[in-house]
Amino acid sequence: MIMNIAFVSNFQKTYLFSFIADGLMAKGYSIYWICFSKTYYDYLCTKYAQEDILLLNREMAKMHNAPIGEYKLNELVYNDRALSYEREWGLRFLQNIQEPFLNFINKKTVRYVFGEMTYAHEILMNRICRDKLNGICDYLHPQSIRIPNGRFSFMDTEFQNSLHPSCIGVNSTDVADYRIPIEIVRPQRVAEVDREVKQQMSWGGKLARIKRMITEENIDTDSPSLIVDRKVRYVKAIREEINKYQYHKWKRLNLSDLGGRKFFLYTLHMQPEASVDVVGRYYDDQLQTIKNIWRILPNGYFLLVKEHSNAIGNRGYKFYKQCVAFPNVCFVDECADSHELIDLAQAIFTNSGTIGLESALKGRPAFVFSRIFYDKLSGVYNTTLDDLKLCVNYFDLLEKKQTENKMKMSVEEYSRYIIASSFPGVVDPPVSSPLFTDETNIRTVVKSFDLFLKNA
Repeated sequence: MIMNIAFVSNFQKTYLFSFIADGLMAKGYSIYWICFSKTYYDYLCTKYAQEDILLLNREMAKMHNAPIGEYKLNELVYNDRALSYEREWGLRFLQNIQEPFLNFINKKTVRYVFGEMTYAHEILMNRICRDKLNGICDYLHPQSIRIPNGRFSFMDTEFQNSLHPSCIGVNSTDVADYRIPIEIVRPQRVAEVDREVKQQMSWGGKLARIKRMITEENIDTDSPSLIVDRKVRYVKAIREEINKYQYHKWKRLNLSDLGGRKFFLYTLHMQPEASVDVVGRYYDDQLQTIKNIWRILPNGYFLLVKEHSNAIGNRGYKFYKQCVAFPNVCFVDECADSHELIDLAQAIFTNSGTIGLESALKGRPAFVFSRIFYDKLSGVYNTTLDDLKLCVNYFDLLEKKQTENKMKMSVEEYSRYIIASSFPGVVDPPVSSPLFTDETNIRTVVKSFDLFLKNA
């Protein structure tokens, strides 16, 4: 039986998805596309029939389509990295794409839509599928499981807090290929991003950014996912360069400075980023989060804050000044080894970061403010504002939260679960990674998609 599936075009990720789609088409699947830019629409038209591609570009804001449901559009526009700069336009756009998307999925009898959940329109499509197409069409996000490297699974909610039921235990035979408990390694994508950041911070990287800003070579004014106002873009780019310069003026501790200090660690998220603006929505004010953790510090303890290496430039002088205004709040160098910091820290606090998983695997408490797929693991404590509000201090918080461990998986159980419920292949390499076009990896990912679809 032929299954109809669709992919969502998302900038250069379109090329990776098209490689995967080619492999699945060769296996007999019918492929459709939802596209948000004329540039990528034209590319896809060289490979697919026009009627198999739904184009929902900026022109959609001129339509007058009625909404098909209530999808918290204000929330989506507020947290979107582009629409937040033009909210009234964004609301019109999100309203007008609902009916065409639903009609396209129904007309083409699409069973699964594969995309990401970064931009507002992607999250909206997930919500429409869950509301209007429950059991008929699922919107899924192929996403790395972070640890171990080289495996991914299919997330079925915008919050990445659960795997699609068809994934659970599907690859149980793969467990024998791994050491149990799983080895705590540096996530592959983190290493790749760090290399990109190092290049960007070089003089060559700075000159390349200036060139791109002047030539506007990456500006696709047809796409709803980019800031189209030239003045806003220029001001934003200049501000980021100033922020990068000022950041390095702040005093940051090294590992050698931490001897004898009793501390907790909070790792900042890059922002805008899906992990905080989507997964961690409502805890996206990271300064407020730091303040709330600081409130429960026991006497004599420090809170160390570690900047995301790829976020240097996102935050300005005022943010760092406000952070260090709280006594015993210090910054640690962004290049400090996270695994060594975990070993030295009393506990880790994070919104939804991988460091929470790493901490729990190492036996350190991890307080996570958002529900996330790895929070089934013992030692990962889902923490709310009320938890912080009602505890006496950190130690009281830990004592209250430890009761959750009785219902959670041990490290060994989680290791077997996550390997058995994931698939081999790297589905989210950056464009600069050799894996983006590596034929062996593409074949592996295609085989994994095929296994999922046959098991679903």
